Amino acid sequence: MYVKYCGFTRLQDVRVACNCGVDAIGFVMYPPSKRYVDVAAVKHLTENIPEDIDRVAVTVNMPFHMLDQLINETRINTIQLHGDESIAYIERLRKAQPHIQLFKALKGTDTVTQQVAQYAPYVDRLLIDTPSDAYGGVGTTFDWHVLQDLPLDKIIIAGGLNQETLPELLAQLPNVTGVDIASGIEGANKGCKSRDKMNGIQQYLGGIDDDKDTITCR
Repeated sequence: MYVKYCGFTRLQDVRVACNCGVDAIGFVMYPPSKRYVDVAAVKHLTENIPEDIDRVAVTVNMPFHMLDQLINETRINTIQLHGDESIAYIERLRKAQPHIQLFKALKGTDTVTQQVAQYAPYVDRLLIDTPSDAYGGVGTTFDWHVLQDLPLDKIIIAGGLNQETLPELLAQLPNVTGVDIASGIEGANKGCKSRDKMNGIQQYLGGIDDDKDTITCR
């Protein structure tokens, strides 16, 4: 299971996530978001993340000069495209930054099969999120039935996942290979993560994944 924790704004929370053994840590670089962090903050927050953990910048229609700055000045190794980026945009980014992983966020609607067919050849992973005019971050689940006929090997499921909804997801879609969790590891304040929630989810996922040991966050 590929586990991505997202929406970090504080160094102490990044350290806890690293000790939990997550596969990816995400930073939201979309200014309207309450979890927004700028390039300087991302540089600081990613400085000591181990190489085996992906450092993901969540971007929305970001201009190429800003992407270049972000990649050149931080330890980001993955760009998550969460806006209306076209295939041409993705191809240009891939050509300019061939060493960077690319994730593309898609909407969890009845058209998701067509969306996956369109974008899958051009990116490393696809993230299926709850539809929103605000480009994600609504903290609610979508109808997972729309994924039942899709191969899930390149797909990360997002949207309202937490200790209560994860078992429901995995009961409905036992072949899930990736999850993305933001609000489900937070308390009342967006961007401020809960050690107990991060620990609880990793213990649960570690218990069902034969390839991972259960790890306690320190």
